[in-house]
Amino acid sequence: MNSTWMKIGIAYVAGMITYGVYQNHEHSEEMNKLMSLSMDSAGADTTSFVPCACDNEPRYNVSPRDTSGNHPIDGDAACKLMVGGRDEIAGTGSKTLAPTKGAWFSKVTLDLLFCRIPDANGIFVYKGSMKGDGKDPVYLIEAGRTNYITVEDDGVATMYYSRAMCPTVCGSCY
Repeated sequence: MNSTWMKIGIAYVAGMITYGVYQNHEHSEEMNKLMSLSMDSAGADTTSFVPCACDNEPRYNVSPRDTSGNHPIDGDAACKLMVGGRDEIAGTGSKTLAPTKGAWFSKVTLDLLFCRIPDANGIFVYKGSMKGDGKDPVYLIEAGRTNYITVEDDGVATMYYSRAMCPTVCGSCY
């Protein structure tokens, strides 16, 4: 075998290893910056408390473990059927937007809740209104801890439903 080709091959492999080490170092620096931001920050920005969101050890140590009542939904059509689509204006055949039926909570919000209550293993959801004015409803979430944590999961669902358990099982809002 030609020693020139062998030298080129060794140089190439050495270069690739060096590049890999450099990329790993850069990635580590970015992670350290994110960690320091999250540890130093007391505000509710998008980097606050993020590293603890998946610390599940203190969350799932309940006994006995009971079913959560959370069930996968078989896609958009089933979800729309459960929530309802647009409401028809009587006798006109015209469609209008349905009344408010849901709310959005970002993962950042959920991370902050679970990081501030390290043993929380779920959320309570309440329908309410601002200052009791009866206008458009608002939905409140509260991190909590119960034995109701297990779920039958089909491994593909991106939506779930749960039956109301409150007033029997409630957080501090009720």
